[in-house]
Amino acid sequence: MRLGSAAGAVALTATVAVLATGCGQGQACTLIGAVSGVTVDLRMEPGTTYRLCVGASCQARTARAQDAGPSFLQVALPDSVGARKVSVRFTATHGAAGPPAVDERRTVKLTKSQPNGAGCGPTAYQAGLTYDPGTGLSPHH
Repeated sequence: MRLGSAAGAVALTATVAVLATGCGQGQACTLIGAVSGVTVDLRMEPGTTYRLCVGASCQARTARAQDAGPSFLQVALPDSVGARKVSVRFTATHGAAGPPAVDERRTVKLTKSQPNGAGCGPTAYQAGLTYDPGTGLSPHH
């Protein structure tokens, strides 16, 4: 993940600066957590409702004045989802009524993440996107 997506990185990977022994085959493992799912990094605009769906699982958030600026939406998925392609839909609706001003759909590939290394848990499957009003929805690079 990019530094600009720090909020999404915190949500997907909580880092604890502690070493544990006994993970894996007698090797030392860090205790970095990870959640399977899809995250969209964006700049929120107050009064706008953002919705992210991955298949039938959705998460929505209406931005308030204090939410203006860099933020993210995340849909968590079970770890059993595995490394595969999933359908994503991202919408943004300004105000209380009306059709979405933004309605973008993508297929993204969940990639395997082992933040503590092979042989150490957890194993998560993740994809990250960025939404920019000028360029739309694009994968993290």
